[in-house]
Amino acid sequence: MLYQFAGLKEYLQAVSLIRSLPAEQREKAELKFYDGGGTYGYTGMLAYVGNNGLWVWGAKGPKYFRTDEDTVYVLWSVCNEDTLAKIEAQQPFAPAQNATRDINAWTPRERIGQFVDIKLATKLNGGIEGNVREARAYDWWVFTTVDMRARCTK
Repeated sequence: MLYQFAGLKEYLQAVSLIRSLPAEQREKAELKFYDGGGTYGYTGMLAYVGNNGLWVWGAKGPKYFRTDEDTVYVLWSVCNEDTLAKIEAQQPFAPAQNATRDINAWTPRERIGQFVDIKLATKLNGGIEGNVREARAYDWWVFTTVDMRARCTK
């Protein structure tokens, strides 16, 4: 059940894909997938969203992050016909970006198993230190080049 409904399936698929890449591509993908969060963040696959926080499968396994009224939730999207056509034609494109401060407004748009980038609040960027400052969900795998149309239909 955990495998099917809590993002573990997508996490394992991503890890498997990264391991199958040629060395140079694998290094770049690992950096984005495992270390993309940097010192004040965490990246991986979204496992669960609740009213006070979210769980992410990442380099250190599943990890919980507390959210609060200062958290910003963002969905970056390329999974629409216009953008996919531009990608396939190798034309410039910009992912759509939807931002909100309401976790309930973000939750219907996101889905478990999407790649997420969590940025934590610090003394420098405001909010309650250690809580989520910004949660970015992506409807494609930004850590590697893949067939976007195939990725978007999953």
